[in-house]
Amino acid sequence: MSLRKYPFLADPRDVAAATFQSHNALEEAASELFEICVRRLEAIARGEAYEARGAEEEVLSFWLSLMALREAGSTRLLERALRREGERLYALLEGASLEELVGLASAMGAEVKREALEIPWAIQRGKEVRIRLEVAISAPSYLSLVAGTREERLKLVNSFLLGGWVYMDARLLRLFLKEALPRYLLRRLRELEPPEGRFIELVMKARALEAREAGVREELFPKCIVDLLAKARVSVPSDEEVFVILSFLRAIGAPSAYVEELLRETGLGAGREGVIAAALARLEVSPYSCKELKERGMCECEEDLVKEYLRALRKASR
Repeated sequence: MSLRKYPFLADPRDVAAATFQSHNALEEAASELFEICVRRLEAIARGEAYEARGAEEEVLSFWLSLMALREAGSTRLLERALRREGERLYALLEGASLEELVGLASAMGAEVKREALEIPWAIQRGKEVRIRLEVAISAPSYLSLVAGTREERLKLVNSFLLGGWVYMDARLLRLFLKEALPRYLLRRLRELEPPEGRFIELVMKARALEAREAGVREELFPKCIVDLLAKARVSVPSDEEVFVILSFLRAIGAPSAYVEELLRETGLGAGREGVIAAALARLEVSPYSCKELKERGMCECEEDLVKEYLRALRKASR
């Protein structure tokens, strides 16, 4: 099957190894395809499709972008990406042969077989209407991929079940593949270890997009950031404190208008052009780890500042 059409079927580690032929192939892929991955993440945030030029670029940017969203804790955008990919697959399979549909179901881990049945389905004008079912998926496979679906046609109570197999026609199998794909992708993502190197920049981009999508909520900031902001509004903070505040805001994707207003309101920018430029250009999550901030008496958080904020943001959005 075409990897360009179905990038989710490929193992990015194998594709990276074959493409870059290096010990740290996936890490190298994240660096070489960085701009492509960024464009893909931005398309996801806009709810749009994105396709890279070649099959290898498509596979690698596809998986690296999803991995970045996972590592960033970007639940909202990851769900959007998975749903969009299911919709893309559904459209792509319009008019696909039964053989191709069965092959995809098998590649996604479903236990599937070709077995035709004709069954009574309805009575119209006093006559029995029969339908032909051509494919069967084992009930355990079926439930592992679509259990809990909101699609009424795929709920087990509405399916034709015989001998532990769920029978369907090509149209229903196409719908099954659309609904199964997000869960399949989540399983695959759990198996992939994130690369090092420049991949962290993709994670930061994903976090920024997630935060920008939800908007800035100061009341959900980690306590150390809230305290630093409160101090900045009533007194003169140190360069180090300004650096912590601004690099945190950059990491969560705070809009430039918000940052500019904060600088104007607090006067943080006066005579600190170098500190501001360094903080807003920084690529790491924050200028220091939480452990380092605690040693400076600036933090009581238990983990990464940005992750803590995004977790609070997701809870507040439910």
